[in-house]
Amino acid sequence: MLDVPRPTPGPSDEPGATDGDALLGRTLLREGALTPAQLEAAIRTQADLRARGETLPLGDLLVRSRALTPEHLKELMALAGRTVLSCPSCARNFNIRNWAPGRDVLCPTCSVALVRPAADRTIDAGGGDSKSRARRQEDPLDSGGTAFGPYRLLEELGRGGMGVVWKAWDPRLRRIVALKQVLGGDRGDPAAVERFIREAQLAAKLRHPNIVGVHDVGEEDGAPYFTTDYIQAQPLDRIMKKPVPVRQAVEWVRAAAEALAYAHEQGVVHRDVKPSNLLIDARGRLFVMDFGLAAEVNLKGEAGARRARLTVSGQLLGTPQYMSPEQARGLTDRLGPETDQFSLGVVLYELLAGRLPFRGDTVWDLLRSIGEDEPVPPGRANRRLHRDLETICLKAIEKPIERRYATMADLAADLGRWLEGEPIQARPLSTAGRLLRRASRHRAVLLPTAAAALLAVAFGGWAAV
Repeated sequence: MLDVPRPTPGPSDEPGATDGDALLGRTLLREGALTPAQLEAAIRTQADLRARGETLPLGDLLVRSRALTPEHLKELMALAGRTVLSCPSCARNFNIRNWAPGRDVLCPTCSVALVRPAADRTIDAGGGDSKSRARRQEDPLDSGGTAFGPYRLLEELGRGGMGVVWKAWDPRLRRIVALKQVLGGDRGDPAAVERFIREAQLAAKLRHPNIVGVHDVGEEDGAPYFTTDYIQAQPLDRIMKKPVPVRQAVEWVRAAAEALAYAHEQGVVHRDVKPSNLLIDARGRLFVMDFGLAAEVNLKGEAGARRARLTVSGQLLGTPQYMSPEQARGLTDRLGPETDQFSLGVVLYELLAGRLPFRGDTVWDLLRSIGEDEPVPPGRANRRLHRDLETICLKAIEKPIERRYATMADLAADLGRWLEGEPIQARPLSTAGRLLRRASRHRAVLLPTAAAALLAVAFGGWAAV
């Protein structure tokens, strides 16, 4: 591996140009925009140009070679505007705005002056001289935390039914990652291990800006693990504790729909779409995470992995409040992209109305409601809600699969039309249509009532002519 040390600007250099290139290079690696090999090639090209008397900043070179778009470069440069400082005592990293040499910043935990990590003084693109390697080895993260295979576990981020997630340091890629491992009690459960490995395998197929990416899959002391992007973000369920502006809610749901549409195109159905699996970072970007219940599907949307059952040891897999009717009924052979659409529609409903569309005192009451009850239009809870947006939301949570959007991409497109002020494709169901549907679902009780109501509508209309 070649370490490219941060050069000192000389008389012929543009002021700050090399410092800016080094900072951008670190950002490119940290954000996964380039591989170390790609960055090394760009640096070599830059050196060749400099030898011929042409000075070209790294960002301009990458745009010229079409490795980055101008928009992506602008975004990365904004990210590079922050300086990473590290505590030499506890090894925690901090992003400091507008930091300059000579400005002391203390660790809030240890009250020790933060320093620039060794990784900030070199761009790691492979190899290098002994002096630069020695600087790299000084990185406090290389010895911080607890060793776990090739990683250093820094702090626990959370745990769920199947695994525990750690903030970890990857000394090979010189970046922070999230590391998920099977909980100790589940190591002897073949089904749990299979689900865990399937999550890693399916998520690793997906490369989308709004899906948390998987980097590495392995096993340590009999415990399977995988690493993903480390994203400093909050789950949507925490953000939803306060009202979310309607336009912001729609933008987030559209981003989730586009990401899930991409997953569906790759043959992956999430099957556990809910607010806690949608992350929002400090810049307002949404990320879909946790493919632990995901399944592969074929082009017809039929379950390709039939062994992935809905129930394990008598317990439902998934979150009942966001289940589709086919999921609640245990119809595993019908779980396809439309299942994710229904669940995301429930998330949209909750964002717009401030409540869930289906409720019950027990899980079984809730599942019955999902299968039988018509949701109260969200506009009744939010009187200022635009009718078209209500129509989109209700179409996504139609009980019959064939009445939902044909694809998740169609849902995303209609949300985009609403955001742009364009006519949407969905059409609201008439009152008569909803009465007939309710009658067909509860025929013995509701059919006479529905018939009477329809007659009243018909004769009322005739009398008004």
